Amino acid sequence: AKTSFLRWAIVRASILYILSVVFLTCPNTPGHPVCQLGSIAHSAVVTPLHDLVRSTETGARIDTAYRAHLVPFYQVHAQPVVAGAQTFVAESAIPVLKQAAQPACDVVHRVLGPHIDRVSSVYVAHAKPSVDAVKNGVCVAANNVVIPVASTISTYSKVVAREYVRPVVSNYVVPVYVNHVQPRWNNHVRPALCRSVKVAAEYTKSSVLPAIVDGASRSARVTSDFASTYIAPYARRATLHTYVFVKTKVCPPVHAAYAQTLKPHVDRVVPWNKIDPVLSKLYTASTTLIDVVWGFVSEVYYMSYTIFTGDEHPTVMAKL
Repeated sequence: AKTSFLRWAIVRASILYILSVVFLTCPNTPGHPVCQLGSIAHSAVVTPLHDLVRSTETGARIDTAYRAHLVPFYQVHAQPVVAGAQTFVAESAIPVLKQAAQPACDVVHRVLGPHIDRVSSVYVAHAKPSVDAVKNGVCVAANNVVIPVASTISTYSKVVAREYVRPVVSNYVVPVYVNHVQPRWNNHVRPALCRSVKVAAEYTKSSVLPAIVDGASRSARVTSDFASTYIAPYARRATLHTYVFVKTKVCPPVHAAYAQTLKPHVDRVVPWNKIDPVLSKLYTASTTLIDVVWGFVSEVYYMSYTIFTGDEHPTVMAKL
């Protein structure tokens, strides 16, 4: 039952993958229906919607905060790290990994190669003609019906957006937001939220945290006394005996067996002289990447603070 279910899942996943590649992926071929539909959708929906959002006060504030925080951060900090990481991966990591993994890859290809060739021949003989027929039919229908209709709709949608939607947004939606929603937010909602947060913070500082600290200190004292009196001596003795037993009884035969059996093959296959420098560089790149990610999170926080409050964060002001 498990084998039949696994075969059923693999077959359907393969069919879905083939259909998605055939009908939803742009192959960067001029005149391909998927590429034309994607271009029409971008010009008719994405670009007008982006311009409409940027024309509002909130959208302009978000765009200004994005350009003031994230764009300079990426150009100064993230872009050099990304370029260095790409160079490191291309020149150091990938060649070493390929050399280390080549024996395993040879074994996998030798074992799976006949099965892959058999599956490919079955697909070419049975499924490919049907897939090509459906693909050609969809392409013909897209070129003759879908793309002309989408082009017409795109043209009329631009006219409707320019003649009706933008005036409605400018004359009704934006004034309602500016005259009613934004003042209510600035005068009532945001002060109430700030007061609630301040009251909660004061209560936590004055009541909750002292109780937690007091209870934690009492528990720590009791636990420390119990551990130092009963657990620590036996734990030290058990640890010492375990270490001596492993060092004298377990490690020597394991090291001897490894040196006689696996070590010659591992040393012959794995280029240790190349892997150690790569690991050192990888550690340096990882720490740098962590610093960049933390800086990015901080910039996102500062940008969100600017978007919601309209002012720069005090930390940003202190850096200026």
